[in-house]
Parts: sequence; C-alpha cells; structure tokens
Amino acid sequence: MHQNATPNPLPVRSFSAGGRRYRLIAPLGRGGMGRVYEAEVEGIGSRVAVKVLQPSDAIDAREQRLRFAREAEILTELRHPNIVRILDFVEAPDGKLFLVMERVGGENLRDLLLVEGHLAELRILSIAKQIASALGEAHRNGIVHRDLKPANVHVVSSGAGRERVVVLDFGVGKQLDEDTGQQLTGLGRYVGSMPYSSPEQLLTGPLDGRSDIYSLGVSMFEMATGLVPFAASSPMDLVDMHLHHEAPSFRKVFPACRVSARTEEIVRRCMAKSPQDRWQSADQLAAALGAGWDEMPTKPR
Repeated sequence: MHQNATPNPLPVRSFSAGGRRYRLIAPLGRGGMGRVYEAEVEGIGSRVAVKVLQPSDAIDAREQRLRFAREAEILTELRHPNIVRILDFVEAPDGKLFLVMERVGGENLRDLLLVEGHLAELRILSIAKQIASALGEAHRNGIVHRDLKPANVHVVSSGAGRERVVVLDFGVGKQLDEDTGQQLTGLGRYVGSMPYSSPEQLLTGPLDGRSDIYSLGVSMFEMATGLVPFAASSPMDLVDMHLHHEAPSFRKVFPACRVSARTEEIVRRCMAKSPQDRWQSADQLAAALGAGWDEMPTKPR
C-alpha cells in the first residue's frame, strides 16, 4: 500500500477527525481504491498514513465507497501486530473519505526483492510465518484478503537483527455482509493480482482463506527465487498456467537457490490446485513454517 509514487497534488491541506487535526505532507503511494499520504497529527507531531478515496473507472461510485468503508470496518475488527492498525475513519463535509492508519516504516517486500533478488531461507520462513499469522487473524474474523502479494507486505526492522512484517491493503478483502449473507463483491467479478491469484479466484468462484494461502505460496516462491512461478505474455495464458501447470522447482528457476527441499514442499502444498490439497488453515501453515527451526536473527548481518 505504501509504495513509491510519482508526485501528485494533495487532495486537501488538512482535515479533522475525532478531535484531532491532520495535515497532509506528501504522497506515499497507491493502495486499494485510494492514494496514501504521509500526514502529521497537528499539536502532537506524530506521523500517520492517510488513505484518501480516489474515483475509479472500474467500479461505480457507490460500490467503491462501500468497499472503502468496509476496509475501515475490517481493519477496526483486526487487532494483530502483523496487520496495519487503523486509527480513525472520517467522511468530510464535501464527501471525501479518509482512512487514518499507523505510518508503517521500512519497505515493501516487492521493493526489497527488487534490490536483493532473493532471500535466505530462514528470512523467508520468518517473513512467511508472520504473514500467515496475520492471515490467521483475518480468516478467524471471516475475512479473505484476496490481494496478498509482496507489494502489500511491509518489512520493518525491529532491532536486534529482527524484522516485523505488516500486511496492508484489505481494500478488496471479501467479507460476508452481516445483513444479507451476500458477498460485498459478488461472484463473477475478478478482483486481485493475477500472478498471485489462486485458481478458484481466477475462475471468480467462491473463496475462503485457502485462496490467501495459495497467494502466500506464490510470494514465498518469489522470495526464494526472485521470480514468480508463472509468467505469460497474455492474461489467458497466465490463467491457464495457474489452473493446469505445476510450479517449476526452485532450482529450475534459480539454479543457485539454497532453500531446502522441506521449505519447497511447504510452498508446493500452499500452491496445490485444489483448496482441499493445501494447508487447511493459515494457523496450520504458520505452525509448519516455525516447526523445528532454530530461532535466530532474520536480517543479514
């Protein structure tokens, strides 16, 4: 969510919410359905991130506002150290919607991989276990992220060589509407990022948490090799690969890969074509990622 972006005008100079006034400073990037800005809490000086709803050509304005409000609702329900914290949500008199969140430092995992190429095995396991822990919290609350990918994960140094992982951008998350029992974004419409999407997601079928587990498997594959397992020149070819092709081995993609067969098998199970053949919960996956490994700093020295 907090990705680098080309400069763009600030939508407002400042706004008030919950008895506090926020002053927008500079763009941080784009998130699901909106632009994200760094802001200062006036009178306190602390920095936060503010997502401002931006009009989209892909969906109508009413549904877009519902999704934006639902992201605020989702983040309010989720209290977890590996999920971005919401601080406030406000609708201005002119109709603008603002979502105030913690200012996540560090860098997103996508940018980290662009610089480092691939990660060491214990670092992959540590990052993936924290993501799985965050997903477990979301899934227990009936929420499927639907757009899990390295660009939506921030990695923050927490001292002593360790890293804190923060999952962002629940703006396209699926949640059952409590009143109607229907999905806010109904079946038959694809939402997500194709290189990381599960087969059932690409077929716009019913989703549960096992779809996010597939996406995490793709992200782990990329952490290990520097490349996603499937790439094609056309969307239809990419869909066909997700549906019918097995992921290549780590060493076929990256001959110098030193990630163990044990971890590769964990990734393969994440990426099974049928949800029934994957890890059946994010908590089960997190346990597998942490079992039997010595605790040690995750950042390279």
